[in-house]
Amino acid sequence: MSKFTFDGYANQLSWGAEGGALNGYSQLFRNGIIENVAAGFLDQSQAPGVPTAPLYWLEILTMDCAERMLKIMKLLEIPGPYYLLLALLNMKGLRVMSGQRAHYDPDVRTIDRENPILPEVLLENTDVLIESEMRSSFDMIWNACGWQRSWNYDKDGNFPQNGENHCTDSCLISGLRALI
Repeated sequence: MSKFTFDGYANQLSWGAEGGALNGYSQLFRNGIIENVAAGFLDQSQAPGVPTAPLYWLEILTMDCAERMLKIMKLLEIPGPYYLLLALLNMKGLRVMSGQRAHYDPDVRTIDRENPILPEVLLENTDVLIESEMRSSFDMIWNACGWQRSWNYDKDGNFPQNGENHCTDSCLISGLRALI
């Protein structure tokens, strides 16, 4: 459901029947700030012993969302610089894996912080390479699980690309059409 709010414009995301649990939202504030919340990806309510968070997909979804937000800033002609802030809440003990799928990756670990709030990432303009800009943040998330760094980057610090957009939700894009 998308709607105008006192603060700007919001797009709520839920699955199932109308009025079902809210899985996330995007809020475009009047001052140009965009807030995104995704609650379903790191669901800890699944069966005990089942890893619920492949870090690869957390990185893909985060980068995809950041790229979409930069496209929105460009579309709305909101000039940089921009700050990207990433907070992972209620995470302590969440079981994570380094690979894309549980049956390929037996190395399952847990996050050691309740609320990892990462340092802001400064993005000078909308033409940045988000994979490079986010690398130190992703390394910190992996560090919170006991790994040395994000293993999704190659030895030269590059994130493999396959040209696909992995995120299927529309975030704010459809709601923005009503604004312009």
